[in-house]
This record gives sequence, structure tokens and C-alpha cells, in this order.
Amino acid sequence: MDEKTLFKKVFGCIIGGAIGDALGTIVENCHYKQVKETYGVLQDFVPPFQGERRGRKNFPPGKDPPWRRAGGMFLPFGRDGYEVGNGRYTDDMQGRLLNYLAIIKYGRRITPLEREVFVKEFAMGIINHPDEIRREWARSVLISVGTRIDSRRPVFGTAWGSPGGVINAGNPKLAAEDGGSLAAAVAEAFRPEATAESVIQAALDHAYVYDYEYGGGGLVTGRMSEMVYRRILWVLDLAEKVNDVFEIRRYLYGDDAVETLLVAYPPWSYVYPLEMFPTALGMIRIAKGDPWTAILGAANFGRDCDSTACMAGEITGALKGIDALPKKMVEAVQEANSDPDMREIAEKIVQIIAREKEGKA
Repeated sequence: MDEKTLFKKVFGCIIGGAIGDALGTIVENCHYKQVKETYGVLQDFVPPFQGERRGRKNFPPGKDPPWRRAGGMFLPFGRDGYEVGNGRYTDDMQGRLLNYLAIIKYGRRITPLEREVFVKEFAMGIINHPDEIRREWARSVLISVGTRIDSRRPVFGTAWGSPGGVINAGNPKLAAEDGGSLAAAVAEAFRPEATAESVIQAALDHAYVYDYEYGGGGLVTGRMSEMVYRRILWVLDLAEKVNDVFEIRRYLYGDDAVETLLVAYPPWSYVYPLEMFPTALGMIRIAKGDPWTAILGAANFGRDCDSTACMAGEITGALKGIDALPKKMVEAVQEANSDPDMREIAEKIVQIIAREKEGKA
């Protein structure tokens, strides 16, 4: 693969994730029916939804959820899009971008310890930042860093694992070690012959990684990987029977049946693998790999749809490249999130991948 094509895929992955995150957070925690009633189809960066978000009932109306505070969120680059909308991304992309910066610092794949050392150094560097949100995040990291290292888990975890897929472009097996099934799907998307179905299959083939992160079934008897695998297959089967990315919502919510995909949250321990990732893959299948269609379906799903749309955007953005994303949205998300520079990150990651390939040649 030439460097121009590689850049388009890396940049497409990063920007696809950012667009999905920024679009989804506008209606994050809403019920899909609220999204439909308010916007028809949410397809542009606008201010956040106003009113009680009825996608879940875990906190009182009119009050911010307790995790929506700087110290309780991963916000190394400032304000959270949940509060401001208008194209600003959330902690999902901020965590991913910090992971990319860690890779850039070392110039290669990294270990869990190296990532934690980098995060600590980054936090120390902004402890006196003029932005209060960044300072608060840095303080919380410096208190907790060092206690979260677990060599059994993927380097970047399974929820924000996409950078592991990019740095291992074309190698789903290595990618899964660094970032779980999400990373495996992203890595597969870089293969010249990749398709929407092959990235989905890569995710299924590497579902076993969830056992390393979750250490068993937790809420129910059985291994986490088996639960994830079954739920993905269920969503994929539904995806074959619906007409578009919007119709599937009523079935996943369980409007007409006892069975539902929805998982109680917070905490997020189970909603990522058991609800959001299967939903993202279902949107990708219905969209046949088209990034904008998959992002729209995931963002308009409601609930934790910023995360779902972020994953759908990353995988399809890597698959189809930056040119497959709407130019208006590509420009808008960069304008709303200028620090760090996502294009510059993509360029540096491409240099690392190219250097690695030259070394193996």
C-alpha cells in the first residue's frame, strides 16, 4: 500500500471516529424515539439536546450525571462535547488521541507500562495549564496512575483500542493484543482486499480478548467472549432483515419483544462489549461499509451513542478512507477540535508504519 493511500485510511479512521463521537454526543443518553421526534435524522453538528434524556433512568432529571465532571472523565484536551455540542468530541476521542500521542512518542507499538508512563508525563506537563478542566484531569491522573496497570489487558483496553488497530495496520492478530476486537476490525480495514464483512469477521475472530480484560462472565455465568460473540451474531442477523440503519433501533431496544440488546449503565464495564460494539458492527453491515451511513445509524441510536458512532466511524473510516466522509463534516470536526491536530497525528502515525515496513523489508 502506498503512503498516500495509507494516510487516507489512517486519517479516515481518526476523523471518522471524531465525527461519530461529536455527532452522537449531541443526543447521548436520549431514547431513539426522542432523537427521531426532535431531529428526524440528526445529521449535523448542533447544540446539545435540551431536556431530560430518557435513554436511561439512572440519574435525576435536570442534573448532570456524576461522572460528567472533569476529575471523573478522561479530558486531557479540555471541554467535553456533551456540554457544548457543535462538533466538539468527548472523552472517547480524547482518550484515543492521547493513545496515538503515546505511540508517536515511542515510534512503535508500546507496552501497558509505557502507556502509563506517557500518560503520567503528559499530565505533569499540563498540571499548571490555564484550562481548569485540563488541570483537574491532570491532578486526577497523577493521583491514580500506576494503580491501573494490568499486563493481561490489551494495551489500550477494548473500548478505546482503535490506535492498536492503526499501528498494527493489516495485522488483526497483533492489533487484538493491543486493543481487542475493535482494534482487530480496524487493522483488517487496512488490508487492500478488506470489505465490510471481513472487518466484522475480524471482530468476531478476536472476541476472545474480552476474557483477558473481564476475567470471566461477571454479571452472568459464562465467559465474556461467548456473550459478546452471541450478541454480535444476534445483531448481525437482525441487520440482514431491516431496510436501513434506523429501522433496526426498535428491535434492539426490544419495542416489540421481550428480548433486548440494551444493558444497564453506568458502570460501563458491560455496555461497551455487550451493547455498543455489537450495535456498531450491525450498523456497518447495514451500511455495507459506507462511513457516513454507519455513523448516522449509530449516532441516531441514542443511549451511549457517541461511543457507538465513534467505533462505527473509525472502522469504516479506515476501510473507505477520508474521502468517503462528508467534506463539510471533516472540516467542521477539525475546526471544533484543533488541539491536538488530528491531521498531524495521522501524518506522524503513517511515518511510523512506513518506517516499520521498511525495516521488515
